[in-house]
Amino acid sequence: MELGHKAEDFLEAHGRESQNTARTYRNALNRFAQFYKDQGTLEDFIARVNADNKLDYGGDRVAEKTLSSFIESLKAEGLSRKATRLYASAVQSLFKYLRISVTLALTGLPKNKPEVEMYAWKNANRVEQFVTLMDDIMYRTTAVLAFQSGLSLGDLLGLKYEDIKTEFEGHVLPLALSFTIEGREKTEVRFRTYAGRWTVDLLTEYLKGKNLEAGARLFPVTPEAVDSAFRTTARKFLGEAWHRGRNPCSPSSLRHGFRTLAIKSEVLETVEVEYFMGHELGSNVQAIYTTRDVDDWREVYAKVEPYLTPSLSVKEA
Repeated sequence: MELGHKAEDFLEAHGRESQNTARTYRNALNRFAQFYKDQGTLEDFIARVNADNKLDYGGDRVAEKTLSSFIESLKAEGLSRKATRLYASAVQSLFKYLRISVTLALTGLPKNKPEVEMYAWKNANRVEQFVTLMDDIMYRTTAVLAFQSGLSLGDLLGLKYEDIKTEFEGHVLPLALSFTIEGREKTEVRFRTYAGRWTVDLLTEYLKGKNLEAGARLFPVTPEAVDSAFRTTARKFLGEAWHRGRNPCSPSSLRHGFRTLAIKSEVLETVEVEYFMGHELGSNVQAIYTTRDVDDWREVYAKVEPYLTPSLSVKEA
């Protein structure tokens, strides 16, 4: 949704330093704007907080009260501690950029806790054992796509049918997934990754009988629903090894599995793996790597696909 020029300036500034951070902040601000829409726009909120801060004794504490309600709404939805802190901190960072003082001290922000150790995916066969425990083909597809592409859950759930339509319907493999910087001035490719035949076979099964419009979301589901499905599957997969707390087999663990196995394969340069994951490479390296076209990168990805595909021929690391 529209965030207004102040927020866009903030995101553009962070985009110059880290595209991943800008993307994360955009998702967080969109979430807050959706929460606040009955009271006005994000620009309205900024104006109200700025005016309130100029009053004696801090005014009515508009920022703290609103953010407190926002945080409670996230908790009520079952959002993780980490995600709740991230969303609230993104709003605070926007105000810091605007030189407007906002504190999270009295908002009920959950305390930070050490992250649980992620499950170490030794090979694609272990991932296959995990996803076969999922009853829903949509969640099986998202899991394998996260593992084979290295996409974050946010990017994965942001995919639209038009993003894959041409190559998917043309039976092009590996399937290209290109992402662009969202900005008011211009749009340009920021990174590109791919999905192998394993993912495409699941996509074919998942999309059978569906007639999606080009602009329709490929996976019309919330991050919370995905997390819930992964938690349920993790209980089956890990058994007595895990019962409560953060899920070791989260979507993020599969993204990390992509990175680990791609690097261990030794068929790619580490910087190529980082490019596929959308990590910041530095301006000079980024300029070099973005000169490769979609088919050049397809050839690069094809080298690592066997290590991201279940097969008895691929030995455990």
